[in-house]
Amino acid sequence: MTVNVTCFFRDPPLFEFLMKNIFPLLWNRRRNRSEREFRIWIMGCSTGEEAYSVAMALHESVGSDLSKDKVRIYATDLDEVVVHHARRGEYESTDLSRLGPDFIERYFLAGEKVRVIPELRRQITFGRHDLLKDPFIRHLDMIFCRNVLIFLNREAQEGICEKMYDALNPGGVMVLGRAESPTKKYCNKGFVPLCRQNRVFQKIEPHGEEKGLQGRSMR
Repeated sequence: MTVNVTCFFRDPPLFEFLMKNIFPLLWNRRRNRSEREFRIWIMGCSTGEEAYSVAMALHESVGSDLSKDKVRIYATDLDEVVVHHARRGEYESTDLSRLGPDFIERYFLAGEKVRVIPELRRQITFGRHDLLKDPFIRHLDMIFCRNVLIFLNREAQEGICEKMYDALNPGGVMVLGRAESPTKKYCNKGFVPLCRQNRVFQKIEPHGEEKGLQGRSMR
């Protein structure tokens, strides 16, 4: 089952919240710990717009050096056709209607089709992945699983929530779709809300070892 509905910077209030509150805090924590790589996983990436949006938003938020800073964004989907499209990083100019001219100038190359600049493209690894069958990527700072759980039954949701919890670093952040929440087992136990409105949650350890972003007001 695949549902390939996406666009650049879908849900602008979410990206505004991430750029202002989440990206800087996670980025600084990574630097303070001298961790080697900042790792994000986009689940259900479709034709790639969300993955490239996350990469652009992260760079805009923290001022990362696209040629030097070690950022790895994994973007996966069950549909190999849309993954192939995402790998090319080519879009119609009309697909960029949500982006301002400064963004387009910084992150895209003009042509018959606009193309994501190589420096940004190199930060993203696209691949086919079945969330119900394949092993999960581990040691992640963030997971985006937007509008995926809503199409699954409760048992499948429970299994994926458990795997996402295990895949995130202590204090890592999970972003869900507007109509989604962690399953009952993990709600307010494995994950605490950082912003209910935007469906942003943080992983907490059983004994509270990771303080991370907890205790901050981010409504």
